[in-house]
Amino acid sequence: MTGFNLCQRMALGFVVLVLGTVFDPYPSVSSPVPEARIPTANISPSPNFLDSGACAMLGTGISCANPCVTTAGSWPDFTNDPSCTDYLLSAINNARVTLDEMPMALPSNWFSLSPPEQLFVLANLERIGLGYPPYLGLNAMLSAAAQIGAQDAKDPNPAPDFRMGSGPNGDAGLGGAWSEGFNALEADYIWMYDDGWGGSIGATANIDCSSATAAGCWGHRKELLGRDPVYDLGVGLECTTCEMGAGYALVDGQGQWDDLLELPAGAPPAMTFTWASEVQYFATGYLAQATMTSPSSSTTPSILRAPATANVRKLILRPHFVRVSWSSPGTAGVVQVKLFTFKGSGCRTPVGGPFVDDVPPGDPSNGTISSRAPDWSDTRSAYSADVQVINASGSYVSSCVLLGRS
Repeated sequence: MTGFNLCQRMALGFVVLVLGTVFDPYPSVSSPVPEARIPTANISPSPNFLDSGACAMLGTGISCANPCVTTAGSWPDFTNDPSCTDYLLSAINNARVTLDEMPMALPSNWFSLSPPEQLFVLANLERIGLGYPPYLGLNAMLSAAAQIGAQDAKDPNPAPDFRMGSGPNGDAGLGGAWSEGFNALEADYIWMYDDGWGGSIGATANIDCSSATAAGCWGHRKELLGRDPVYDLGVGLECTTCEMGAGYALVDGQGQWDDLLELPAGAPPAMTFTWASEVQYFATGYLAQATMTSPSSSTTPSILRAPATANVRKLILRPHFVRVSWSSPGTAGVVQVKLFTFKGSGCRTPVGGPFVDDVPPGDPSNGTISSRAPDWSDTRSAYSADVQVINASGSYVSSCVLLGRS
């Protein structure tokens, strides 16, 4: 991967003209602009989707612990396989728990989205999980520029016909990133959780992060969230009118992924795919919970530690009834537990919830939540549940679990 060095582009004569109506896309921001939250170190993926794990012959093919590996025992050019998707999503959520961030849940229409649309959705899930407003949608001009970057296996250039504005510090409203891999979630993980110094050049995915103090370290995470002060990118963490372009191409057997973010000068132009049209596909209450805590807040509420999956005992007692026992050792001030139910594994297709259990006083660290679920009549399907443990400050953690039967 490479960084997106706007300073170099500006030195080569790239000039930004701010045209159109005066428009304030940062109504809540005062100088200095807040910086993006950056991990103190790379987070090794768990499960490790970059390793096949143990493999064995199965019939005429090969079966590996990593479901992303093909039956030929090779890495796919591209895969949208649900098992691989769950595997990658688990790695992202384990990384987010390490950072005390809310676990990510994908929309129910995920597998019908195009690769560029998936990139856009992931960028917004990363933003709202940190309290930043979502990007509005995909713009055709920006996507065309991102597609050229993907086909060339490099960072995107600015879209030539997109009227770009300036960020709150006067910087050009621009950001972008490139990666290669077999799935949009893989690209997101490397950009967001493995973009820093890995201890050596060979162990570092970000080729612009050439040492522990190199300016390019964590540049992709900063750019995708909207603010990289090293490269003076002015999209803005708090931008409410920013749009995105995304591209995907298969080049020499490697998937190439490009994001391009730009701040429009004036009112936002028309889009081909919008966040507003996508929100209906998320589980009820999920996005509201995801945006509950803003990083720009002057006070930071106490964060509950995530209940480990091993500490969640789950049973479907009858076809229309579910009971989930939870425990979150060491927490304080738990006031409520919510249960969201989904058809299939991975908490993707909602079928019920939220079911709410108000926790009695006394700072309990464990309990049980149960509810009737009349939509669970298909006994042939797997079901999963998202259990959310919430404290008095409104902060919460969740754990997606596969439900068993009794």
